[in-house]
Amino acid sequence: MDVLRNRLIEAYRGLGDTDVFGGSTADCSKAEVEMAAVKHAIANHRQECFLCRTLQGRQEALKAFAVDEPAWRGTMAS
Repeated sequence: MDVLRNRLIEAYRGLGDTDVFGGSTADCSKAEVEMAAVKHAIANHRQECFLCRTLQGRQEALKAFAVDEPAWRGTMAS
């Protein structure tokens, strides 16, 4: 997963460099294609990886609890 994140960061940097330094549209397109490929790989990894699915479920539960959704009301009463 860290390798995929690093690839995504490098792709964003590549896109930023083309904006700042006036790079060609081919460089910009290359960075955009790399970002799309990495995002797709990350999504596939999250679907297949048990740990990532578990962490995602916990994040969703914590987010719902923090938002104070009605389903969570009363769970802390005891």
